[in-house]
Amino acid sequence: LWYRMGDFYELFFEDAVIASQALGIVLTKRGKHLGQDIPMCGVPVHAADGYLQRLIRHGHRVAVCEQMEDPAEARKRGSKAVVRRDVVRLVTPGTLTEDTLLEASANNYLAALAVNRGDGQLAIAWADISSGELSVMATAASEIGADLARLEPREIVVADSLLADQVLASALEQSGAAITPIPASRFDSIAAERRIKEHFQVAALDAFGAFSRAEIASLGGLIDYIALRDEQVERAGGKARSIWKHVFRPRTVLYTVLWSGVGVGLVVALFLRSPIDASVTPVRNPTFVTLADGTIRNIYEIRLRNKQ
Repeated sequence: LWYRMGDFYELFFEDAVIASQALGIVLTKRGKHLGQDIPMCGVPVHAADGYLQRLIRHGHRVAVCEQMEDPAEARKRGSKAVVRRDVVRLVTPGTLTEDTLLEASANNYLAALAVNRGDGQLAIAWADISSGELSVMATAASEIGADLARLEPREIVVADSLLADQVLASALEQSGAAITPIPASRFDSIAAERRIKEHFQVAALDAFGAFSRAEIASLGGLIDYIALRDEQVERAGGKARSIWKHVFRPRTVLYTVLWSGVGVGLVVALFLRSPIDASVTPVRNPTFVTLADGTIRNIYEIRLRNKQ
C-alpha cells in the first residue's frame, strides 16, 4: 500500500520491509505499535513511476492511496483531524496500461487458467488490456507449462482451488508470472457465459466460434477480474485505465488468418474488427510496421498451436 503523505508515498509495517529490499531504499521507523517500532520507507511522488515499475517487475501488486482533500480542509475539522484518503489506483503486473510502465516491444499479458470439473478440460484465456487483445485456447495438464512459456504472461488469475493440484501449481510457479488466486465461483462457466455476453453486448457467442465450457470459464474469469479492478478504482473516484473492452478479436479472424496465409491474413485483419481498429486506437503508439509485425507474429503463434 502506497500511502500519500505530502510529497511522498509512504509504506509501513511489512510493506515497508518488502519495498525497501526490492527497491534498495532506506528502511526507517515512525512511532510504535504494540510496543514495537513501526517500519517505514517512502518514495517521492515525482519519481513514483520508476519505483512502481521496479516493484511490478518483482511481481508485487500496489494499491495507491491518494489524499482526497487539501490538508487545510482537514484542519477545519480539528487540529488532529486525518486527511481523507482513498485507494484510486490498483496496479498488478498484468493490468498495466501506462506507457511509462510497459515495454514497447513486448505484450503485457494477463492470463486466466480454468478447468471444467465435468470433463477435466483446461483452458487459458489471455489479454493485453493496454492494446485490446483478447484470446483463448484449450490446453492440457501436460502442455500447460509449454503454453505459458510461449505466452509469457506477467500475471495469471486462477481459481484458488486449483492451487491444490500439485502439477498445475508447479507449472504456474515455473512460469515466473505473478499468481493471483480468486474464488472458484468466478470461473463458473454458466455465469461466465452470461458475463461474456453482457460485456460484448451480444445475445449469443456463435459468431465468435464454438467454445468449450473450460474456454468460456477462463474468458469469464478473466473479464470478471479486469472489470472488478476497474470498478474498485472508479468507486474510489479514480479513472479506470482499461481500453481493451472496446475491442475483441473474434475467433473467425484468427482462423481466417491461419488458413489464408500471411499476405491475405494481414488484409483480413485490417478489414475485420481486430486489434487493428483506428476508432479506439487499441495499439500503443501504432505504426503500420508495428501493426503488421504484430499480426504476422500472431499468425505464427497460431500455427504453432494448430499444427494440424
